[in-house]
Amino acid sequence: MHITKCNKENEIHLIFFHGIGDNYKSAYNYVQGLNGSNTNHAHKYPSAFQNYITYAAVSFLFLVASVSAPIAILLLISPITAGVVGLASLAALTCIFLSVMLIFIPFINRDQSLLKPSIEEINELMDKGVRPENIILFGHSFGGAVASAVLKHFADKNVKLGGVIFTSTFSSFHTAIGHFPIPQAKILSMLPSSILKKLLKALDLDFDLVNDIRKLRDEGKLNMPVIVINSKRDYLIPQPAQLAHAIENDVLPRGKLIKTVNSKSYEDDPHNGVLSSWELDENLTDLILNKIDKTMNR
Repeated sequence: MHITKCNKENEIHLIFFHGIGDNYKSAYNYVQGLNGSNTNHAHKYPSAFQNYITYAAVSFLFLVASVSAPIAILLLISPITAGVVGLASLAALTCIFLSVMLIFIPFINRDQSLLKPSIEEINELMDKGVRPENIILFGHSFGGAVASAVLKHFADKNVKLGGVIFTSTFSSFHTAIGHFPIPQAKILSMLPSSILKKLLKALDLDFDLVNDIRKLRDEGKLNMPVIVINSKRDYLIPQPAQLAHAIENDVLPRGKLIKTVNSKSYEDDPHNGVLSSWELDENLTDLILNKIDKTMNR
């Protein structure tokens, strides 16, 4: 689909927030090929986020060390006393702590690093004459949390954007941690819920999409289309942690502006396969065409 623009005021802009493990170049190439438009943008995450695989690899090494280091201490130091056991335990706990913290480092300081690039880009587009209601946010996986936070930022300033699409996104970071299939998440999920929530809040990682959408709805600011696409077969963000599941189970009552879709594409990779699914293409095309119709009827 190719879109002809008459002027900046009528341009339709799409901003894509990719998930963990991708980089800006591949995200940019993907979003440029979505609908043949040159007004698609990829969110520019900080370098720590784009190098997340490196952080994850080092985190895994510390997790391995949490087992190997105590064993080495117990084998190398004799006799084994209470002090030696305490040292081995301290080594294990230190390695586990470092492993968990390395997983979270790229996400910290959301306002200064995670959100700022697209907030500045949207402000720049509006300064150039682009209508805010013609700017659509598209968040995939963890990128959905960032897109939701950007949406909330502008809604709090009474700026109405054009809509948001979530694919393979969780309902809240707190809920997702209990279902992520990685050891570090399993360790964190052992903490009492109240402590885990306080920890995430202290690290500025208390992303709660359901609560944000509910708050916007209650304040009368949810006046744009919200499309949520999840796959029930998603192994990375299983159904109990999915945003679509939360909405469908009346945690967040649906209205005429909120639409949930169950993607049935790509059984081998249901989490990322949605990015190439017909469900996404169909809903994205409908949303953009609706924007075009409205601008042409002004």
